[in-house]
Amino acid sequence: MPRYISIKLSSPGGAQFGTVEADVDDNVLSLKKEIQAKLKPKMQPCRQRLTIPAQGGRAMDDLEKLSEYFDEKTEEAEVVFKDLGPQIAFRPVYIFEYAGPWLIYGLFALRLLPVYGEKSEIPLNICQKVAFMLWMVHYSKRLLETVFVHEFGTLTMPVFNLFKNCAYYWGFAAAVGYNVNIPNVNELPAWHLYLGFPWFCGFMILNFICHMQLKYMRPKGTNAFVIPHGGLFEYITCPNYFCEIMTWFGFNILTGFTIAGVAFNIVGTLQMLQWATQRRDKYKKLFGSKWPNKRYVLFPFIY
Repeated sequence: MPRYISIKLSSPGGAQFGTVEADVDDNVLSLKKEIQAKLKPKMQPCRQRLTIPAQGGRAMDDLEKLSEYFDEKTEEAEVVFKDLGPQIAFRPVYIFEYAGPWLIYGLFALRLLPVYGEKSEIPLNICQKVAFMLWMVHYSKRLLETVFVHEFGTLTMPVFNLFKNCAYYWGFAAAVGYNVNIPNVNELPAWHLYLGFPWFCGFMILNFICHMQLKYMRPKGTNAFVIPHGGLFEYITCPNYFCEIMTWFGFNILTGFTIAGVAFNIVGTLQMLQWATQRRDKYKKLFGSKWPNKRYVLFPFIY
């Protein structure tokens, strides 16, 4: 038999919006839909952030049942509502993020921008040509994965993040594109090509394999979290991030460790380290003792 509780909705400042009835066996997303239907017609669930002041401002997760937050004795509860502002789906955000570097880097490699002066007549050397090819293949892969591989469900992000993320990807694409493609009649020592090319390709392929594994691990048609297994997932929480980091390290080997290329690699590593740690913490919270604690977070034998 359904058990309902009365949820009083308020603002962070204490203003009251009204009350809705919710079944504790429903998830938080259902509660958000009820709030939209009864109290906030213009507030789609993706714009709503719900927290519980009686539990130290604990944020409510869309996929968790209300029974995770309220015990059997709870009949009434207060939830704080915050409008997150206009939202945009993840898929178009990623398409914009990745289309920029695909185009911008090419402008430098093809000498379509007047930034190198008279030296623009000097053709790309072998490492520059290979780097151009690999950059384009990599971002083509990212675009195709965004359209055909990655599952985003109902996840969204604030519209502002579109501009912030594009500034990161597009800005580094310009910096790396400029640095790597500076006209130079001298070739790098051969080991840069012989080591950098297979390193980049090998880890890019492993990254793709990880993404395909993630796609088919989750039960079709659900957003349920599962403990990843198979391949590198047996050793690393987020091997897709590890392979991404190693891919760009291979790019830096190939291109002679330019300042912009190294900076891009370092900043990306720090961001993915944060994401991987958050993902590990999420898994441990969801699965408790079932989570394999011997699994590294991001770097094998290190962390």
